[in-house]
This record gives sequence, C-alpha cells and structure tokens, in this order.
Amino acid sequence: MEILFYPIIVALLLIVIVVLLIFKKLKIAGIFFVVFIIANLYSQSIAFHPLTSGNVDNEPADSNSLRIMTYNSWIGGTYLGKHREDSGEELVHSLDSMNVDILLMCELSKNDNPLILDSISKNYPYNIIEFSDSFKRNECQVFSKYPIKNLRTVNYNDTISNGAIWLMEVETDSGKINLAAVHLASNRYGSIRDTMNASSTWLSGYKSYIRYTKEGYAIRAAQAIALRDSLDCLEGPIIVMGDFNDIGGSYAVKKIMGNDLGDAWWNGGFGYGFTYDMYHLLLRLDHILYSERIFDLEGVKVLDDWKYSDHYPLVADFSYK
Repeated sequence: MEILFYPIIVALLLIVIVVLLIFKKLKIAGIFFVVFIIANLYSQSIAFHPLTSGNVDNEPADSNSLRIMTYNSWIGGTYLGKHREDSGEELVHSLDSMNVDILLMCELSKNDNPLILDSISKNYPYNIIEFSDSFKRNECQVFSKYPIKNLRTVNYNDTISNGAIWLMEVETDSGKINLAAVHLASNRYGSIRDTMNASSTWLSGYKSYIRYTKEGYAIRAAQAIALRDSLDCLEGPIIVMGDFNDIGGSYAVKKIMGNDLGDAWWNGGFGYGFTYDMYHLLLRLDHILYSERIFDLEGVKVLDDWKYSDHYPLVADFSYK
C-alpha cells in the first residue's frame, strides 16, 4: 500500500505547486517545493535528483570497471529508419564509442533490423540472439565481452504481452555476475495514441488509458514477483537492467529491488533523469539495479543527446568493493 501511496502524494504535490505558480503564490509554492523534494527523495517517483553528481565519460574511469548499458532501440531503430537512411550505421557507431562491456538492447531482433543486430554482434563475442529467438520473445538482446552461461527465462502468468525476462551468469575477469535482462509489460499508451485520429483530443482516449494502465500494472506486478523470487534463490552479485516500463518508486521497481539492490541512477545520477521522451511524457522507465554491498557505483548517466529512439540509453560503471 505504501508503495502506491507515496507516488500519488508526490504527483499531487507537483500539481499543487504548478497551480500556486499560475496564481503567483511564490512563497507558498516554495514551501510546497521543499516538501515535494523531501517526499520525492523518499519515494523516488519523479526522476528529479538534485543531490548527486555521478557522470560517465566515453572511456571507463578504471580498466577494472565494468560498464553496463541498457537501451530500448524502438523496434530496432525503426524510429530513425523513417527519417534517415544512415540511422543504423550512426547508431552502431555511437554504441561503439561508449566501450560498453555488457549491453542490453530492447526491441531488437533479426526481424526488426538484422543489419544493426549483425553489426553489434561483431564487437561482442557473446550474445543471446539464438536463445531469445527460439522462445519467440526477442524483446531483449544481451551482448557481452565476457562469457554468458546458464541462460534461462523467468516464467510468469502472462498471455497478453510479449515481454521478456532473462536470467544468466556472466563470467567477468573479477568473477561471476548474476544478470537479469528485462523488458516488462507496458501500458500501451503509444499504441493507443497511434491508433487515434489526428483530430482526436487527448481526453477521447481516456477509457483506453485507464483499461491498459490497469492491465499493464497487473502484468508488471506478476513479472516483478516472479523475478524477485528467482533473484532470492541466487548466490553472488546481481545486476538487473532493462526497460521496466515503470517509474522509480513503483510497485514493480521496488519489488524487484527488494532489500539488497540499489538504483544506479537514483544513487548516482543528477538532474532530471528521464529515459523516455515521447507524447510529451518525460519518464524514467529504464533502470539499472545492482548489489550495493558488492559493487561500488563509479558513475551513471542518461545519454539524452542520443536521438535514435523514444528512449535514451542508461549507462553505469561499477567496480567491486
């Protein structure tokens, strides 16, 4: 109940602040803003964080660092493909420039964009392409510079979405990491908007918004419970990354975090760390969670200058304590 309560309170505080600013009640708005900051620091609902200053350069800070990136490429770069013929080549070049050790690409398969898939694979000797395709749930593709072992899927009760949750072990130079790559169910907001007439008002789709938001929440809850149950059976360090299709402080994110995982961006990010930018929505839907007792977070950043998708990449550097 608490997980649902605090995001609602934070959202209401934000609405009150906007109304007060409209009526030029600046002092009262300032008081409510302070309350909003404190409440949001606790709930982690709104992707605004003024107290940390983590950053990521193109080159990892330390040769022993482990660089992780998660990126939803929007159906294999379809967004860019509609606009520029060189989009795939540019995307691959940008990925290469970041020197990532373990890369998760959501919404990328052989059917979406085989050229991008093949180009990325050339730089990573290990991937899960054949495995993900065999399950016909190819929403997640993991590319790694280190061997991938014990690859399996996490099953959950879902007959609607085509999400994916993969568990695997990655044998790095510093030891084994339990890695979970996820693309959780969405609220299908974009799909609803795409089917609406250009002349339709936003409010005309409210029934569909409510229906699919409830449906998406229920599926993500089931996915989160199944994944957390699997994580509780593991030994050793854990990293969970992907497109959660849910904000920080939500039930799904908090459930997966449990008592042992930290939120990389929340612990080290700065400013307004949204990773989704479409339909006037600026939301932090992509997350990297990690074992705080085992890893030091050296830096984290949302690459908001990448204009290849409706999402932005999230990249983080870790080292062992």
